[in-house]
Amino acid sequence: MIKFDHPAGATPIDDSSGLIPSWIKTQGDVNRAEAENISSAQKEYLQKKVSLPNNWFNVSTLKEIHQAMFGNVWTWAGQFRQKDVTSIGVEPYLI
Repeated sequence: MIKFDHPAGATPIDDSSGLIPSWIKTQGDVNRAEAENISSAQKEYLQKKVSLPNNWFNVSTLKEIHQAMFGNVWTWAGQFRQKDVTSIGVEPYLI
């Protein structure tokens, strides 16, 4: 398992088991890979006009967008969490 350094106040990565790119060795690498994915997904999903927001804002579409944002970096992209993650300092149900 890789141990990532993180800036003060940032959410630490405690579990890197779902990490896809083998070249990632630092938090900066993760940030770079995620930023590239997010930029691509933003162009595809978030910069277009939505005619019917109710048809767009649903679980299926949001999971699809999440997959597009993180799918080249994490195996769990586009899926619901299977365990609680409380490392951000807030109980999951309060997010």
